[in-house]
Amino acid sequence: MAPWGGVFEHRSFVAALALALAATSCGGGEDPGVSVDGPEGSPPSSVAGFAAPRALLLSGKSGFVESGGQGGFVIGSAIGAGRARQFFPPYTAPLAVAMPSGTVLYNALRADGRPEIRLADLASESDQLEVADAYSIAVDGSGRLAYVDVSSQADPLRDGGVVTVRSAKGDVPVAWSSGPDRFIVLAWARDRLLVRRARAGGEGGDVVVFDAPTRMRVLAAHSELLALSDDGGVALVGATVGDRSSYELRLVDVGSGATLAHLDSIAGEPLKPIVSATWTGGTIVASGTVRGGTVTAIVVLSAQKATSGWSLVLERVAELGREVLVPDDVWLSSDRRAVFALAFPPQESDGRGLPIVAPLRFVSCSVLDGRCTVEEMRETTDTQVARVRNPSRPGLSESVFSEAF
Repeated sequence: MAPWGGVFEHRSFVAALALALAATSCGGGEDPGVSVDGPEGSPPSSVAGFAAPRALLLSGKSGFVESGGQGGFVIGSAIGAGRARQFFPPYTAPLAVAMPSGTVLYNALRADGRPEIRLADLASESDQLEVADAYSIAVDGSGRLAYVDVSSQADPLRDGGVVTVRSAKGDVPVAWSSGPDRFIVLAWARDRLLVRRARAGGEGGDVVVFDAPTRMRVLAAHSELLALSDDGGVALVGATVGDRSSYELRLVDVGSGATLAHLDSIAGEPLKPIVSATWTGGTIVASGTVRGGTVTAIVVLSAQKATSGWSLVLERVAELGREVLVPDDVWLSSDRRAVFALAFPPQESDGRGLPIVAPLRFVSCSVLDGRCTVEEMRETTDTQVARVRNPSRPGLSESVFSEAF
Protein backbone atom coordinates (compact mmCIF):
# COMPACT_ATOMS: atom_id res chain seq x y z
CA MET A 1 0.00 0.00 0.00
CA ALA A 2 1.19 3.50 -0.81
CA PRO A 3 -0.23 5.73 1.96
CA TRP A 4 -1.50 9.16 1.08
CA GLY A 5 -0.65 12.22 3.08
CA GLY A 6 -3.20 13.96 5.27
CA VAL A 7 -2.62 17.36 3.72
CA PHE A 8 -5.32 19.60 2.32
CA GLU A 9 -5.66 23.21 1.30
CA HIS A 10 -8.75 25.43 1.71
CA ARG A 11 -9.95 27.64 -1.10
CA SER A 12 -13.18 29.61 -1.54
CA PHE A 13 -15.64 28.87 -4.31
CA VAL A 14 -16.48 31.74 -6.66
CA ALA A 15 -19.13 31.80 -9.37
CA ALA A 16 -17.38 31.00 -12.61
CA LEU A 17 -19.39 29.14 -15.21
CA ALA A 18 -22.92 29.24 -16.60
CA LEU A 19 -24.86 26.00 -16.62
CA ALA A 20 -24.17 24.04 -19.83
CA LEU A 21 -25.83 20.66 -20.29
CA ALA A 22 -23.55 19.77 -23.18
CA ALA A 23 -20.33 20.64 -21.34
CA THR A 24 -17.50 18.15 -21.52
CA SER A 25 -15.12 16.99 -18.84
CA CYS A 26 -12.38 19.24 -17.56
CA GLY A 27 -11.38 16.96 -14.71
CA GLY A 28 -7.87 16.13 -15.79
CA GLY A 29 -6.11 19.47 -16.03
CA GLU A 30 -3.30 20.25 -13.63
CA ASP A 31 -2.29 23.52 -12.05
CA PRO A 32 1.20 24.26 -10.74
CA GLY A 33 1.81 22.64 -7.38
CA VAL A 34 1.67 24.63 -4.15
CA SER A 35 4.16 23.73 -1.46
CA VAL A 36 2.37 22.64 1.72
CA ASP A 37 3.82 21.06 4.84
CA GLY A 38 2.63 17.50 5.42
CA PRO A 39 1.68 15.76 8.65
CA GLU A 40 4.18 15.84 11.48
CA GLY A 41 7.26 13.90 10.47
CA SER A 42 6.52 13.98 6.75
CA PRO A 43 8.39 16.07 4.19
CA PRO A 44 6.78 18.99 2.35
CA SER A 45 5.20 18.10 -0.95
CA SER A 46 3.26 19.77 -3.72
CA VAL A 47 -0.50 19.94 -4.05
CA ALA A 48 -1.60 18.78 -7.48
CA GLY A 49 -4.45 21.15 -8.29
CA PHE A 50 -7.24 19.82 -10.45
CA ALA A 51 -10.07 21.80 -11.95
CA ALA A 52 -13.31 20.47 -10.52
CA PRO A 53 -15.42 18.66 -13.10
CA ARG A 54 -18.62 20.26 -14.26
CA ALA A 55 -20.88 18.19 -12.03
CA LEU A 56 -24.59 18.92 -11.96
CA LEU A 57 -25.95 18.98 -8.42
CA LEU A 58 -29.50 19.07 -7.11
CA SER A 59 -30.13 21.09 -3.96
CA GLY A 60 -33.43 20.80 -2.15
CA LYS A 61 -33.03 24.47 -1.26
CA SER A 62 -31.72 26.02 -4.49
CA GLY A 63 -32.64 23.60 -7.29
CA PHE A 64 -30.14 22.50 -9.93
CA VAL A 65 -26.70 24.02 -9.61
CA GLU A 66 -23.36 23.41 -11.24
CA SER A 67 -19.90 23.09 -9.81
CA GLY A 68 -17.08 23.30 -12.29
CA GLY A 69 -13.97 25.04 -13.53
CA GLN A 70 -11.69 26.46 -10.88
CA GLY A 71 -14.17 25.99 -8.06
CA GLY A 72 -17.00 27.59 -10.01
CA PHE A 73 -20.46 27.21 -8.51
CA VAL A 74 -23.57 28.82 -9.96
CA ILE A 75 -27.32 28.57 -9.66
CA GLY A 76 -28.51 26.99 -12.89
CA SER A 77 -32.24 26.38 -12.50
CA ALA A 78 -34.78 26.74 -9.70
CA ILE A 79 -36.40 23.46 -10.74
CA GLY A 80 -36.61 21.22 -7.68
CA ALA A 81 -36.13 24.04 -5.18
CA GLY A 82 -38.24 23.47 -2.10
CA ARG A 83 -39.43 20.02 -3.16
CA ALA A 84 -36.42 17.82 -4.02
CA ARG A 85 -35.99 15.41 -1.10
CA GLN A 86 -35.23 11.79 -0.41
CA PHE A 87 -38.23 10.04 1.12
CA PHE A 88 -36.26 7.24 2.74
CA PRO A 89 -32.70 6.97 4.01
CA PRO A 90 -30.03 5.91 3.20
CA TYR A 91 -29.35 9.14 1.43
CA THR A 92 -26.55 7.53 -0.56
CA ALA A 93 -29.22 6.30 -2.99
CA PRO A 94 -29.47 8.74 -5.91
CA LEU A 95 -31.58 11.83 -5.26
CA ALA A 96 -31.60 12.59 -8.99
CA VAL A 97 -30.87 10.24 -11.90
CA ALA A 98 -29.76 11.11 -15.42
CA MET A 99 -31.92 9.78 -18.25
CA PRO A 100 -30.68 8.62 -21.67
CA SER A 101 -32.57 11.54 -23.23
CA GLY A 102 -30.53 14.08 -21.26
CA THR A 103 -33.37 14.88 -18.88
CA VAL A 104 -33.28 14.20 -15.13
CA LEU A 105 -35.64 12.26 -12.86
CA TYR A 106 -35.61 13.35 -9.24
CA ASN A 107 -37.22 12.42 -5.93
CA ALA A 108 -39.59 15.02 -4.49
CA LEU A 109 -42.06 15.51 -1.65
CA ARG A 110 -45.51 17.00 -2.06
CA ALA A 111 -46.91 19.51 0.41
CA ASP A 112 -48.78 16.68 2.17
CA GLY A 113 -45.53 14.74 2.67
CA ARG A 114 -46.25 12.06 0.08
CA PRO A 115 -43.40 11.17 -2.31
CA GLU A 116 -43.40 11.61 -6.07
CA ILE A 117 -40.94 11.34 -8.95
CA ARG A 118 -40.59 14.34 -11.24
CA LEU A 119 -38.98 14.87 -14.65
CA ALA A 120 -36.80 17.94 -15.18
CA ASP A 121 -35.77 19.17 -18.61
CA LEU A 122 -33.24 21.90 -17.90
CA ALA A 123 -32.91 22.87 -21.56
CA SER A 124 -36.57 23.90 -21.74
CA GLU A 125 -36.95 24.72 -18.02
CA SER A 126 -39.84 22.28 -17.72
CA ASP A 127 -40.67 20.36 -14.55
CA GLN A 128 -43.46 17.81 -14.62
CA LEU A 129 -44.85 14.93 -12.61
CA GLU A 130 -43.55 11.57 -13.85
CA VAL A 131 -44.88 9.11 -11.24
CA ALA A 132 -47.21 9.99 -8.36
CA ASP A 133 -46.95 8.26 -4.98
CA ALA A 134 -43.52 6.81 -5.72
CA TYR A 135 -39.92 7.12 -4.55
CA SER A 136 -36.38 5.92 -5.45
CA ILE A 137 -35.24 5.68 -9.04
CA ALA A 138 -33.22 3.33 -11.23
CA VAL A 139 -32.97 3.79 -15.02
CA ASP A 140 -31.08 1.59 -17.46
CA GLY A 141 -29.69 2.45 -20.87
CA SER A 142 -32.98 1.71 -22.65
CA GLY A 143 -34.92 4.06 -20.38
CA ARG A 144 -36.52 1.27 -18.34
CA LEU A 145 -37.58 2.81 -15.04
CA ALA A 146 -37.76 1.08 -11.65
CA TYR A 147 -39.24 2.70 -8.55
CA VAL A 148 -41.19 1.95 -5.36
CA ASP A 149 -44.96 2.44 -5.69
CA VAL A 150 -46.70 3.58 -2.47
CA SER A 151 -50.09 4.44 -3.94
CA SER A 152 -51.80 1.72 -1.87
CA GLN A 153 -49.98 2.47 1.40
CA ALA A 154 -51.55 4.86 3.91
CA ASP A 155 -48.25 5.13 5.81
CA PRO A 156 -45.38 4.46 3.36
CA LEU A 157 -42.77 5.58 5.91
CA ARG A 158 -43.84 2.63 8.03
CA ASP A 159 -44.84 0.12 5.35
CA GLY A 160 -42.75 1.06 2.32
CA GLY A 161 -44.16 0.08 -1.05
CA VAL A 162 -44.05 -2.25 -4.04
CA VAL A 163 -41.03 -2.48 -6.37
CA THR A 164 -42.40 -1.57 -9.79
CA VAL A 165 -40.92 -1.45 -13.31
CA ARG A 166 -42.10 0.52 -16.35
CA SER A 167 -40.44 -0.64 -19.56
CA ALA A 168 -41.11 2.60 -21.45
CA LYS A 169 -43.08 5.78 -20.99
CA GLY A 170 -46.75 5.01 -21.57
CA ASP A 171 -46.38 1.29 -20.83
CA VAL A 172 -48.33 -0.32 -18.01
CA PRO A 173 -46.10 -0.61 -14.91
CA VAL A 174 -45.45 -4.13 -13.61
CA ALA A 175 -45.05 -5.06 -9.93
CA TRP A 176 -41.78 -6.89 -9.38
CA SER A 177 -42.14 -7.50 -5.63
CA SER A 178 -44.90 -9.78 -4.34
CA GLY A 179 -45.98 -7.14 -1.84
CA PRO A 180 -44.91 -3.94 -0.07
CA ASP A 181 -41.82 -3.67 2.08
CA ARG A 182 -39.35 -0.99 3.08
CA PHE A 183 -37.59 -1.18 -0.28
CA ILE A 184 -35.22 1.30 -1.90
CA VAL A 185 -34.47 0.80 -5.60
CA LEU A 186 -30.72 1.13 -6.14
CA ALA A 187 -29.56 0.21 -9.65
CA TRP A 188 -29.96 -2.01 -12.66
CA ALA A 189 -27.23 -4.63 -13.04
CA ARG A 190 -27.70 -5.74 -16.63
CA ASP A 191 -31.27 -7.13 -16.59
CA ARG A 192 -31.33 -7.66 -12.83
CA LEU A 193 -32.58 -5.05 -10.39
CA LEU A 194 -30.71 -4.36 -7.14
CA VAL A 195 -32.80 -3.15 -4.22
CA ARG A 196 -32.24 -2.40 -0.54
CA ARG A 197 -34.69 -3.99 1.89
CA ALA A 198 -34.71 -2.60 5.42
CA ARG A 199 -34.69 -5.05 8.27
CA ALA A 200 -37.34 -4.99 10.98
CA GLY A 201 -36.49 -3.02 14.09
CA GLY A 202 -34.10 -0.69 12.33
CA GLU A 203 -31.29 -3.27 12.24
CA GLY A 204 -29.82 -2.18 8.92
CA GLY A 205 -30.77 -3.81 5.65
CA ASP A 206 -30.08 -6.45 3.04
CA VAL A 207 -29.19 -6.08 -0.62
CA VAL A 208 -31.69 -8.12 -2.61
CA VAL A 209 -31.77 -8.81 -6.33
CA PHE A 210 -34.79 -9.28 -8.58
CA ASP A 211 -33.97 -11.63 -11.45
CA ALA A 212 -37.46 -11.04 -12.89
CA PRO A 213 -40.91 -10.04 -11.60
CA THR A 214 -41.61 -11.72 -8.19
CA ARG A 215 -38.26 -13.53 -8.34
CA MET A 216 -36.37 -11.97 -5.43
CA ARG A 217 -33.39 -13.36 -3.55
CA VAL A 218 -30.99 -12.01 -0.94
CA LEU A 219 -27.69 -11.09 -2.53
CA ALA A 220 -25.93 -9.81 0.61
CA ALA A 221 -27.41 -9.88 4.11
CA HIS A 222 -26.68 -7.09 6.60
CA SER A 223 -25.08 -5.15 3.76
CA GLU A 224 -25.24 -1.96 1.71
CA LEU A 225 -24.61 -1.72 -2.03
CA LEU A 226 -21.69 0.62 -2.72
CA ALA A 227 -20.90 0.22 -6.43
CA LEU A 228 -21.14 -2.00 -9.49
CA SER A 229 -18.51 -3.15 -11.95
CA ASP A 230 -18.69 -1.57 -15.40
CA ASP A 231 -20.49 -4.58 -16.87
CA GLY A 232 -22.92 -4.91 -13.96
CA GLY A 233 -21.81 -8.45 -13.18
CA VAL A 234 -20.14 -7.82 -9.81
CA ALA A 235 -21.34 -5.76 -6.84
CA LEU A 236 -19.20 -4.09 -4.20
CA VAL A 237 -21.02 -4.31 -0.88
CA GLY A 238 -20.15 -3.25 2.65
CA ALA A 239 -21.18 -5.97 5.11
CA THR A 240 -21.39 -6.22 8.87
CA VAL A 241 -20.18 -9.69 9.87
CA GLY A 242 -20.09 -12.01 12.83
CA ASP A 243 -21.93 -10.41 15.72
CA ARG A 244 -22.28 -7.32 13.50
CA SER A 245 -19.40 -5.61 15.31
CA SER A 246 -17.01 -6.21 12.40
CA TYR A 247 -17.13 -4.86 8.87
CA GLU A 248 -15.72 -5.86 5.52
CA LEU A 249 -15.94 -5.04 1.84
CA ARG A 250 -16.97 -7.84 -0.49
CA LEU A 251 -17.06 -8.38 -4.23
CA VAL A 252 -20.21 -10.41 -4.91
CA ASP A 253 -21.25 -12.06 -8.17
CA VAL A 254 -24.69 -10.64 -8.94
CA GLY A 255 -25.79 -13.76 -10.79
CA SER A 256 -24.72 -16.46 -8.34
CA GLY A 257 -24.38 -14.55 -5.09
CA ALA A 258 -20.89 -15.96 -4.54
CA THR A 259 -18.33 -13.86 -2.68
CA LEU A 260 -15.38 -13.35 -5.03
CA ALA A 261 -13.02 -11.35 -2.77
CA HIS A 262 -13.10 -9.43 0.50
CA LEU A 263 -11.16 -6.84 2.50
CA ASP A 264 -11.49 -6.32 6.26
CA SER A 265 -8.54 -4.13 7.25
CA ILE A 266 -6.62 -1.00 6.27
CA ALA A 267 -2.94 -0.73 7.17
CA GLY A 268 -3.35 -3.29 9.93
CA GLU A 269 -6.44 -1.77 11.56
CA PRO A 270 -9.99 -3.11 11.24
CA LEU A 271 -11.95 -1.60 8.39
CA LYS A 272 -14.63 0.89 9.41
CA PRO A 273 -17.91 1.24 7.45
CA ILE A 274 -17.61 2.77 3.98
CA VAL A 275 -20.22 5.42 3.20
CA SER A 276 -20.00 5.66 -0.60
CA ALA A 277 -17.95 4.34 -3.51
CA THR A 278 -17.55 4.51 -7.29
CA TRP A 279 -16.12 1.72 -9.44
CA THR A 280 -14.55 2.53 -12.83
CA GLY A 281 -12.45 0.00 -14.71
CA GLY A 282 -10.27 -1.71 -12.13
CA THR A 283 -10.29 1.24 -9.70
CA ILE A 284 -12.65 1.78 -6.77
CA VAL A 285 -12.67 5.03 -4.80
CA ALA A 286 -14.53 5.11 -1.50
CA SER A 287 -15.16 7.39 1.47
CA GLY A 288 -14.91 6.34 5.09
CA THR A 289 -12.78 6.78 8.19
CA VAL A 290 -9.41 5.57 9.47
CA ARG A 291 -7.51 5.74 12.77
CA GLY A 292 -10.24 4.02 14.72
CA GLY A 293 -13.01 5.93 12.98
CA THR A 294 -11.74 9.37 14.03
CA VAL A 295 -10.33 10.69 10.72
CA THR A 296 -12.23 11.14 7.46
CA ALA A 297 -10.49 9.57 4.47
CA ILE A 298 -10.72 8.75 0.78
CA VAL A 299 -9.70 5.17 0.02
CA VAL A 300 -8.50 3.85 -3.34
CA LEU A 301 -8.80 0.14 -4.07
CA SER A 302 -7.84 -2.09 -6.97
CA ALA A 303 -10.41 -4.67 -8.09
CA GLN A 304 -8.98 -7.06 -10.66
CA LYS A 305 -10.06 -10.32 -12.25
CA ALA A 306 -7.32 -12.82 -13.08
CA THR A 307 -7.28 -16.47 -14.07
CA SER A 308 -7.06 -17.37 -10.38
CA GLY A 309 -10.07 -15.26 -9.48
CA TRP A 310 -10.85 -11.75 -8.24
CA SER A 311 -8.71 -9.63 -5.95
CA LEU A 312 -9.61 -6.58 -3.86
CA VAL A 313 -6.46 -4.72 -2.78
CA LEU A 314 -5.96 -1.44 -0.94
CA GLU A 315 -3.83 0.94 -3.00
CA ARG A 316 -3.70 4.12 -0.92
CA VAL A 317 -5.51 6.33 1.59
CA ALA A 318 -5.94 10.11 1.62
CA GLU A 319 -6.66 11.43 5.11
CA LEU A 320 -8.88 14.52 5.12
CA GLY A 321 -8.65 15.11 8.86
CA ARG A 322 -11.56 16.05 11.10
CA GLU A 323 -12.65 19.22 9.32
CA VAL A 324 -15.13 17.46 7.04
CA LEU A 325 -17.63 14.68 7.62
CA VAL A 326 -17.40 11.50 5.57
CA PRO A 327 -18.47 12.34 1.98
CA ASP A 328 -21.66 10.64 0.82
CA ASP A 329 -20.60 10.82 -2.82
CA VAL A 330 -17.20 10.19 -4.43
CA TRP A 331 -16.23 9.79 -8.06
CA LEU A 332 -13.24 9.62 -10.41
CA SER A 333 -12.30 11.94 -13.23
CA SER A 334 -12.52 10.35 -16.67
CA ASP A 335 -8.74 9.86 -16.82
CA ARG A 336 -8.69 8.40 -13.26
CA ARG A 337 -6.06 10.92 -12.14
CA ALA A 338 -8.30 12.74 -9.66
CA VAL A 339 -10.91 11.87 -7.06
CA PHE A 340 -13.78 14.23 -6.28
CA ALA A 341 -16.25 14.24 -3.39
CA LEU A 342 -18.92 16.31 -1.67
CA ALA A 343 -18.74 16.69 2.11
CA PHE A 344 -20.05 18.81 4.96
CA PRO A 345 -17.99 20.13 7.88
CA PRO A 346 -18.88 18.98 11.40
CA GLN A 347 -22.04 20.66 12.63
CA GLU A 348 -21.65 23.54 15.04
CA SER A 349 -24.18 25.29 17.28
CA ASP A 350 -24.84 28.95 17.92
CA GLY A 351 -25.05 30.53 21.38
CA ARG A 352 -28.63 29.31 21.76
CA GLY A 353 -27.78 25.71 20.98
CA LEU A 354 -29.28 25.85 17.49
CA PRO A 355 -27.38 24.10 14.68
CA ILE A 356 -25.43 26.22 12.20
CA VAL A 357 -25.71 24.83 8.69
CA ALA A 358 -22.28 25.35 7.14
CA PRO A 359 -21.61 25.42 3.40
CA LEU A 360 -20.94 22.22 1.53
CA ARG A 361 -17.31 21.40 0.73
CA PHE A 362 -15.92 20.14 -2.58
CA VAL A 363 -12.99 17.73 -2.11
CA SER A 364 -10.41 17.14 -4.86
CA CYS A 365 -7.57 14.64 -4.49
CA SER A 366 -4.79 13.71 -6.88
CA VAL A 367 -4.45 10.01 -7.48
CA LEU A 368 -0.80 10.64 -8.41
CA ASP A 369 0.44 11.95 -5.06
CA GLY A 370 -2.60 11.92 -2.78
CA ARG A 371 -2.69 15.66 -2.18
CA CYS A 372 -6.15 17.05 -1.54
CA THR A 373 -7.94 20.39 -1.52
CA VAL A 374 -11.15 21.18 0.35
CA GLU A 375 -13.07 24.06 -1.22
CA GLU A 376 -16.00 25.90 0.34
CA MET A 377 -19.15 26.15 -1.73
CA ARG A 378 -20.45 29.31 -0.12
CA GLU A 379 -23.81 29.36 -1.88
CA THR A 380 -24.80 25.90 -0.67
CA THR A 381 -26.08 25.63 2.90
CA ASP A 382 -28.70 22.98 2.20
CA THR A 383 -28.27 19.74 4.13
CA GLN A 384 -29.47 17.68 1.18
CA VAL A 385 -27.39 18.25 -1.93
CA ALA A 386 -26.55 15.45 -4.33
CA ARG A 387 -24.82 14.97 -7.65
CA VAL A 388 -26.97 13.96 -10.62
CA ARG A 389 -25.71 10.48 -11.43
CA ASN A 390 -26.73 7.07 -12.66
CA PRO A 391 -25.17 4.04 -10.95
CA SER A 392 -26.96 1.48 -13.18
CA ARG A 393 -24.82 -0.82 -15.34
CA PRO A 394 -24.46 -1.25 -18.21
CA GLY A 395 -25.63 1.44 -20.59
CA LEU A 396 -25.34 4.61 -18.54
CA SER A 397 -21.88 5.39 -17.24
CA GLU A 398 -21.84 7.24 -13.95
CA SER A 399 -18.65 9.04 -14.96
CA VAL A 400 -20.10 10.06 -18.32
CA PHE A 401 -23.12 11.67 -16.71
CA SER A 402 -21.17 13.33 -13.90
CA GLU A 403 -18.98 15.08 -16.42
CA ALA A 404 -21.45 15.61 -19.30
CA PHE A 405 -23.78 17.81 -17.26
